[in-house]
Amino acid sequence: MRLLMITQRIDLDDSILGFAHTWASKLADRIDKLYILPIWLGRHNLPSNVEVYSAGKEKGANKIRRFINFNKAVAKIILREKVNGVFIHQCPIYAILCSPYAKLAGIPMVMFYAHKSINPTLRIAHLLLDNVVTSSEEGFRIMSKKKTVISQGIDTDLFKPFKIQANNNRRKILSVGRISPIKNYETLIRAANILINEWNRSDIEFEVVGDIPTKAEETYFRSLKGLVSKYNLQNYFYFRGAIPNREVARYYQSCDLYVNLSRTGSLDKDVLEAMACSKIVLVSNAPYRDVLGEYSATMIFEDGNAKELSRKIEGVLHLDDKVISNIGDDLRQIVVTNHSVEEFMDKLVEEFKNGISHRVVI
Repeated sequence: MRLLMITQRIDLDDSILGFAHTWASKLADRIDKLYILPIWLGRHNLPSNVEVYSAGKEKGANKIRRFINFNKAVAKIILREKVNGVFIHQCPIYAILCSPYAKLAGIPMVMFYAHKSINPTLRIAHLLLDNVVTSSEEGFRIMSKKKTVISQGIDTDLFKPFKIQANNNRRKILSVGRISPIKNYETLIRAANILINEWNRSDIEFEVVGDIPTKAEETYFRSLKGLVSKYNLQNYFYFRGAIPNREVARYYQSCDLYVNLSRTGSLDKDVLEAMACSKIVLVSNAPYRDVLGEYSATMIFEDGNAKELSRKIEGVLHLDDKVISNIGDDLRQIVVTNHSVEEFMDKLVEEFKNGISHRVVI
């Protein structure tokens, strides 16, 4: 099997999409040849059966030049290299641009998409795609016979339990994700205020790891910093900035509790990465109800409810070490069984095998 993978970035050092490098490597292990076309190509170290192109954003190419580079590469790979299918990561516009070439060659296009957003671009892409794979039922919200839930693709060899000794006596509460309003960090800051200033918990601290991806979100970041100052939490609440995805594991491993307040409406991979490191998680995202199973009642809190989040944090911090260890083992097993990158890639390749043998009808 020969496939083309189209993604936003291939870059070992990227804080958000660094995992795409792992996905590419694991996919290459299962097929004869993999061509990769990222819009931005950074540092990479891929297997010998991988051939990498780029739309040139990392070289400063403008939108018109990137469009030309994209189409030249797609035409060459699909029409001359005779690939058997196209795998598109998360961006519906790539499916639309790639569709004429795929239809001409008679090969299937499969897209991974995991977000609550539905817009005209996604609807058009859905009509053109052969299959859509996603991480949960809520990850793709167009009613479709083309949808298959396969998993989130977590590297459980990288994200694994490892004891890191804290450099102070404080318990650490961690959250990972880009600095954006959809991540709802203001609720975490308000919960910190309740715990530290109202309930006198001076033995805890909060850590946020995440990039500020756009200038527009710098305003949001300044508002968060202002909220930290308002509650006098400068010595308890820290923003660590962007960390390469492969290095985030040590942050999970060194925390006592992980919190996700995202409003994406789908399975955020950071929660599963924390679980893979055997960490107890607290989330407000409804799709995790099925993932967490018996633990959902204690680990899911109401969106935006800082007081409930504070109570749940306090409850976890009072748990016995043995109980924490047992729960952590259970949470890691959930990820290993249902959301590992190995299972993800096995199911993805199966989708292509099925797509090559017959097309899915709208």
